[in-house]
Amino acid sequence: MKQYYHIKDLNTIGKIENGRAFIYDKQNGWVPDSENRLIGYKEAPNERKEYIMSAPPVLTLIQEISEEEAKRFIDSGVI
Repeated sequence: MKQYYHIKDLNTIGKIENGRAFIYDKQNGWVPDSENRLIGYKEAPNERKEYIMSAPPVLTLIQEISEEEAKRFIDSGVI
């Protein structure tokens, strides 16, 4: 099952497929989400560069959308 997301602050589309997260890149298509943006990680305010999982400010910037909406965003060239 695939789930699609609009990442508002980055103005891009992400998806989770078979438990793996991907971000849409105009040049390369679907690339692994190496920064864990879809999981909602955010740097913790400390010197050890830890991350807070499911940080509310990050999650509010991610909206679940349908596959059709994701295709429209991509096809429109806005993303």
